[in-house]
Order: sequence, then structure tokens, then C-alpha cells
Amino acid sequence: MARNSSLVFEGRQTQLKPLFPEDVTQEYVSWLKDPGVNEFLEARFKKHTLATQRAYVRGFDQKTKFLWGIFDKKTKKHIGVITLYDIHPMHKYANYGYLIGNKKYWGTGAAQEAIALVFDFAFLKLRIRSISTGAYAPNVASVFNYKKMGLSYQGTFKERLLYKGAFVDQVWYGITRDEWLSRRKKLAF
Repeated sequence: MARNSSLVFEGRQTQLKPLFPEDVTQEYVSWLKDPGVNEFLEARFKKHTLATQRAYVRGFDQKTKFLWGIFDKKTKKHIGVITLYDIHPMHKYANYGYLIGNKKYWGTGAAQEAIALVFDFAFLKLRIRSISTGAYAPNVASVFNYKKMGLSYQGTFKERLLYKGAFVDQVWYGITRDEWLSRRKKLAF
């Protein structure tokens, strides 16, 4: 698959670039194995190797299902990933997910900036009308980011996800194009 520069986005501190199998490093794989990083990820239930992660990355065609690496704009260091997927061509909705694997970037705004860049692409280029995402209810960091980005609470699936030996709720948040465009003006990315 050819590299597409129209899918490279830059913010103040981050750069998003489409991720390809050859971009998968041992460091990326190590994030998925780290209990501090994968605490709220389905990835914690799987065994990860370079080969399995490269196969996962191959599943994103960068046309209907997107995966970007999140890079520090200054150092060019790969610090995480963000996805846009389940894009419905008729109803114009999508889901997204993200992971900041490099813990040094937790709490720096890198995740929020990456989300903003993906939302801009989805709402302005793809003409998506709404975007949703879910989280384990105890994942306060993700819920904080959702609210900070202007997403509103959409609902709860009771006792849906296994977490630390018990079933916990899954909460869903979402945002429409109009809500995002209004919110975007207030964000400094």
C-alpha cells in the first residue's frame, strides 16, 4: 500500500501518519504487553508479537478503516496510535479509539490533539455526521478526554466488560459534526 501524504496531519505537538506493517516496532508491541498501558484495552487478552501486530495493522486499508501512528512532532518519536473505523457509508457515523503507549506523554494533551486532528479529518473531509467511542466505566482518563473534547454521554451497557475479575459497565460517548465545529473553536490545537 502506498503512503498517502494527504493522510498526514500536524498539530502543535503531534503529527499523525498512517501506520503500515513495516512501522510496527518492538516498542509498539511492548505497549500492548504493559499492564499499565493495556489496563483498559482488549489487547490485554491476547499475545502480541511483531508478526501479530503487523497483521493487525494490515487490516487497516486507510480508505474505509484508518490507523495513524501518533508521533511527537519535534523528536519524531512514535508515542501512540489512533483509529477511525466502523464508518457507515449511508448513515455517516464512525467510531474511534486511541492509545498513548509512551507513558511520558500521558497528561500532556497529546491524546486530545490527536483526537482533534482525526475529528477534523472525519467531519470535514469524510463528511461524517457523528463519532462515538466507548470505555470501561472505571477508565477515568478516557472519560476525562471525551468530555474535554466535547463528547456527550450516550449510554451505558451494564456489566458488559471483564475488568480485574468482575464485570463492569461500558460507557459510550459521542459527538456530532455541528457539536465538534462549535467545540473546535474553543480548543487551542
